[in-house]
Amino acid sequence: RLRTPTGLDGAPLPVDLAANAASLGADVIRAADADGFRKALRQAIASPRTTVVHVETDPLVAAPGSEAWWDVPVAEVSGLDDTRQARARYDDDKKAQRLYL
Repeated sequence: RLRTPTGLDGAPLPVDLAANAASLGADVIRAADADGFRKALRQAIASPRTTVVHVETDPLVAAPGSEAWWDVPVAEVSGLDDTRQARARYDDDKKAQRLYL
């Protein structure tokens, strides 16, 4: 976001990421919907060149739910009891995490 007197709460930066990628020599395929995205991915995989698939998104539209786990650990060191307990729970949960590689 653009800077304002109160911080970084101005309008979104006018950055064209697809044009930026193209300026660095990448091929750019724009996708506007799910079918276009699938087609663009097939094209990008088949291409021998660096290829960027550019999808415009709306930050105000919520993403669908999933079973994915975004791993944001709790602080390892803290003087707060609640934080230490939360870290212990995190460590226990982490032991049960399955690796998919």
